[in-house]
Amino acid sequence: MRLHLSPGDCAKRVLDLFFSLVALVMLLPVFFIIACWIKCEDGGPVFYRGRRVGLRGRFFRIFKFRTMVIDADTVGASSTTEEDPRVTSVGRKLRGSKLDELPQLINVVFGEMSIVGPRPQVPWAVDLYSDEERLLLSVQPGITDAASIRFRNEAEILRGSRDPDGDYLEKIAPEKIRLGLEYVRNRGMWVDLRLIVRTLVVICGFEEGEGFSTITEKWGMRASPEQYSMAYARYKLAGIHSQGKRVLEAGCGVGMGLGYLASRVRRIVAGDYTASNLQLAKAHHGTKVPLVQFDAQRMPFKDGSFDTVIFFEALYYLKSQEQFVAECHRVLDEEGILLLSLPNRNRSGFISSPYSTTYPSALELNLVLRAQWFEPRVLGGYPVSGKGILDPLKSLMRTIALSLGLVPKTLSGRALVKRLIHGKLPVLNGIRDGMAESPELVLISPDVPSERFKNLYVVATRRSTSVPSNIGLS
Repeated sequence: MRLHLSPGDCAKRVLDLFFSLVALVMLLPVFFIIACWIKCEDGGPVFYRGRRVGLRGRFFRIFKFRTMVIDADTVGASSTTEEDPRVTSVGRKLRGSKLDELPQLINVVFGEMSIVGPRPQVPWAVDLYSDEERLLLSVQPGITDAASIRFRNEAEILRGSRDPDGDYLEKIAPEKIRLGLEYVRNRGMWVDLRLIVRTLVVICGFEEGEGFSTITEKWGMRASPEQYSMAYARYKLAGIHSQGKRVLEAGCGVGMGLGYLASRVRRIVAGDYTASNLQLAKAHHGTKVPLVQFDAQRMPFKDGSFDTVIFFEALYYLKSQEQFVAECHRVLDEEGILLLSLPNRNRSGFISSPYSTTYPSALELNLVLRAQWFEPRVLGGYPVSGKGILDPLKSLMRTIALSLGLVPKTLSGRALVKRLIHGKLPVLNGIRDGMAESPELVLISPDVPSERFKNLYVVATRRSTSVPSNIGLS
């Protein structure tokens, strides 16, 4: 494969060399501290020098701070799970902060890597490349790229795997390769700059993981007073309609409301799509609440198993809301209740969440629920404040922030912004009686788009399919 060095490639190399040399000089004290830390633990070598495949298939030795026991390559798989016993205690901390990757700046100086580019792979993985996938070898491998950001929690994804290398090839490699090929075909200085900025944003904590766990309220998370109140309002509504009943909370997240519900219901089962969320829920509730991992569009429960199904702040992530509602009708007993809450997309200043699909309006909620034999009541909560003098300026600033991608995509990142605005924030540590003030929810007509409320709440009663529901709001 003969490749000609373009002016863009020359410019990229000059910038790589400049920034890596500057970074190495600035990071020398950090390198010294980490080196001493590793030496003090087991006296072994400071660096790991694994064999990798670089530009045009050339082999090189990558620099990383050693995070595993000596000779770990000879006693285990190439891929590493979160609970891998080969990882040292110091190594676990370095991996969590990604500090173990810093020495790759040395590879950049040597011309073996770039700051941005597809991550270099071990030889056996490259041997499996198709002809198209070998296009990845046409550019210099990098310290960071879109795939390394997306799969920065790779060890968590492989948690519990008996065959880490096989699971890596099945669950992670295809998407990594796709993102790498996308970079090769669209690479340029602006693409590199955006990836560098995004990497720094991740390191600073504005993005803390991948998937739904990043947009789930966590135990101990700082929340604005309004967010704190909204969390309470949801479960206050659920408590009213769950008293003494058999309850399923689908999409329970980390279980913030399970203790509140469990004290009121006859029986409760909870579940979530994301395993890491359920692990956190189990850590707080143990075996008191049965926890099941499942897709809300295909529930593993028998017909008529529950009197109430709760699905808060999750409907807009589903690919098929109709299928979810049909499943709710199936698992609910006669006259069972489905409870929903979601942001009102018709209000001003609405910002959609990452990974969301569709935010239904009040009218669309009404139509979907009635089509699946539910009698819904749509409620509005948290009135939008009147137009202030500074509102047009705030709207402009919000639009600019969205267009530049400056709005944090995770709840922890948004909490940091809110703390700058509101000062010290209350901590979310589970739902409890009277934890906040909550406004009265107002029955609204689904026939007219409402911009008055920030949130929509739905109380939908299951009807038998043999009895058609009346048209209109009850």
